[in-house]
Amino acid sequence: MRSAEPLKKRLTRKHNSHQVMSNVRSLQIKLFP
Repeated sequence: MRSAEPLKKRLTRKHNSHQVMSNVRSLQIKLFP
């Protein structure tokens, strides 16, 4: 169970970075149509 915790954090961090990238991409589309 203890080893599962860092993995979960790593997965959430990966998901957050992916979300940020998609947000940046959508912003770029809005700013530079």
